[in-house]
Amino acid sequence: MSSGFAAVVPQRSRFFLLAIGLISLVVVALAVQSSIQVRAQEDPVEVSAGDVSELIPEINEANGRTEPTIITLTSSEYVLTAPDNGDNGLPVVTGDITIEGNGATIRRDSSSSFRILNIAESGILTLNHVTISGVDSGNLDGNGIYNDAGVVTLTDTTISGNLSSSGDASETYGGGIFNNSGELTLTNSTVSGNEASFGGGIAN
Repeated sequence: MSSGFAAVVPQRSRFFLLAIGLISLVVVALAVQSSIQVRAQEDPVEVSAGDVSELIPEINEANGRTEPTIITLTSSEYVLTAPDNGDNGLPVVTGDITIEGNGATIRRDSSSSFRILNIAESGILTLNHVTISGVDSGNLDGNGIYNDAGVVTLTDTTISGNLSSSGDASETYGGGIFNNSGELTLTNSTVSGNEASFGGGIAN
């Protein structure tokens, strides 16, 4: 006759092992959560006062990231004297970017015709405490901001003095903002003193 052996774990020990297992699972879960949070948030990028030569490459780098990027400006003027690409003074926003303006103004001062910002369909742009201002950009739509099916959120932000008026028969839309099939949210923000053939402030 053969005899078998069965190990008997006392009930208290079983509870102890269960508790250890649950603690291990909690530790693993916290480690995974911490890892996700690190990957999902970049440290804010600071741009020197009025330095457009820093701002442009920072936007380009932010466009290349998969996680959101915060770009921090100072309370100064960032003056665009030439377009960065095509009809746009700054790089087209294709990533998830927040610009913390801290009272900064981004404005155009040039005889060339170009708008300030263009947000692509994949772009998410949040502007906090920023002023966007320009002069007459000719027959362009959205002189201040052209939202081309992207997501734009403005908080404590001013869009003013942006003109899209060519002086001829051309029709222009959205002197301040042209929201072209995009998502636009304004909170405690001002849109004033902008001109266009249609929707001087905002064309939607």
